[in-house]
Amino acid sequence: MSSIRGVRFQNLDNNDYTLYDILKPLNIELYDWRLSYINIYGEGWEFDQPCIMKGKELLDLLETGYTHAIFGEFIGYKSKANLNDIDTYEEFLNSHAEVIFLLVDGGYFDAYIKDIEITNHYFTIIKQLDLNPELIDEDDSRTRLTVS
Repeated sequence: MSSIRGVRFQNLDNNDYTLYDILKPLNIELYDWRLSYINIYGEGWEFDQPCIMKGKELLDLLETGYTHAIFGEFIGYKSKANLNDIDTYEEFLNSHAEVIFLLVDGGYFDAYIKDIEITNHYFTIIKQLDLNPELIDEDDSRTRLTVS
C-alpha cells in the first residue's frame, strides 16, 4: 500500500478555473457520487441533505449549473454498493469509495484517491493548472475526511 493518500491544493486567487475544471480530470463520470455539506450557488444545487448522483449528472451540473462553490464533500464510488458517509481515512480505505474530494472555504481542496496512478495523473493535471499541488502522505494532519 502506498503512503501517498492524495493531492492538496488551493485556488484562492485564480478565478480562471471552475469546479468543473478541477473535478473533470478525476473522470467523475465513472463514479456514483454521494454529495454532502454542499454550499454551492447556482441552479440545481439546492441540497439540504446528502444526495446520490450519477457521475454524468454531476459532470453536467458542474459544467452548466453553478456560479460559486464554498463547501462540498464529494465521495465517488465505482458501484452503488454501500454509499455511506465516511469520516476517517481508515473508513475510506475499508469502504467501496475510490475518491473523496473536499472543498473548504471556496478555495482549499483535498482529493483523497485510492489508486496511485490516478493520484499521480491528477497531481500532474493540477500542476499544469499552476495550482501548486502537494501530495498528501501518511503525515497528513487532517484527522477527519469531512468538511463539517
